[in-house]
Amino acid sequence: MKRLFTGIVCLLISSFTLQAQVSNRTLKKEFKYEKVSSYDLEKWDFYGNGKGVRDVHKQFCLAEAEGSKGVVLVSPKSYGKDVIVRYDAVPLTSSTVLVMMLATSDHGNKDGKLTIPDNYDGALSFWNNNVDGYFFAYHNLAHNYTPFVRRSPKVSKTFMAYAKENVMSPGKCSHVEIGKVGGKLWMKVDGKLLYSVEDKDPYQKGKIVFRTRGTLWFKASTLIKNVEIFSRD
Repeated sequence: MKRLFTGIVCLLISSFTLQAQVSNRTLKKEFKYEKVSSYDLEKWDFYGNGKGVRDVHKQFCLAEAEGSKGVVLVSPKSYGKDVIVRYDAVPLTSSTVLVMMLATSDHGNKDGKLTIPDNYDGALSFWNNNVDGYFFAYHNLAHNYTPFVRRSPKVSKTFMAYAKENVMSPGKCSHVEIGKVGGKLWMKVDGKLLYSVEDKDPYQKGKIVFRTRGTLWFKASTLIKNVEIFSRD
């Protein structure tokens, strides 16, 4: 009976630790905090055929135009080896596929440098083949997948981790948290942990990238707001 009780306690503690990931005390004490407004997002680098514009309601709209291969928004600076991004996202169409990339840099670069060609057209192949980093896909039911994370460059269709179900809906505002601390990677939506996985050879510094893409001939668009970034070197 005593062993059973001890096991249950350990399981509960483990579950709580997994949900918490990083305590608020640690965040306040050890991490740099940055609040990114819609005005700030206008200063991020935009690529692709579409638009990235500030909305009048303190939101930022990321949307494709006709003939788009995807649109991306790239942070002007690189962030430390530990980074957590929290924000609200509203996919405006059911065909919208949302992606965030962390620790994104040139192959083998340890300083977080990311070189994007001037003629880059927003295509996914660049992120699959030309960079190091972590590719988090969510609101991706239109691609017949549940939320997942994989390493870039892409070497197979195998994911590092994936969720059991889709939890976001078009037109609904969801609070997203995507994190990388050491080798631990995770995603939460509305406070629910979708998955957590450990990378034994983690990437270090890199840029943060938002990406959206439609499905077949249907274009994608999304609203982003209340972006918060916690980082530690």
